[in-house]
Amino acid sequence: MWGGYEVVFNIGLALLKMHEDQLLKMKFEQILTFFTDTLPKESMDPDDLIAIYKRIRVKTKNHIHVS
Repeated sequence: MWGGYEVVFNIGLALLKMHEDQLLKMKFEQILTFFTDTLPKESMDPDDLIAIYKRIRVKTKNHIHVS
């Protein structure tokens, strides 16, 4: 298990992956609103977030894989 900024970074990637379909349909301003207003109010299952987090593998500085 990693610690520190790696955990925060991978949780951020997991959040992006969880909402990927929605985010890809939005314009930039809508994405900002989503992350500042909608997401904090949204109820999400932490187990789902952790499951995605565990599937994230950062292999190199420029290569991220989510299985």
